[in-house]
Amino acid sequence: MSGQKFLIPREGLIVRNPVDFTPLPETGALVDWNTFWRRRVACGDASISEPEPVLNEPKRTSKRSR
Repeated sequence: MSGQKFLIPREGLIVRNPVDFTPLPETGALVDWNTFWRRRVACGDASISEPEPVLNEPKRTSKRSR
């Protein structure tokens, strides 16, 4: 099973990406689903979640006075 999943680290833990060694943000991140991340989820260091929806701000149009 490949693809991507959104993972959140367990509170108080730093879980590093094995490719670039950057920590997984506390708010979570989309990662390439592989055996490394499967093991992190299996041992409880991270959990699969749904990403927070990104709210798009309404486009503002400028109204010129004539």
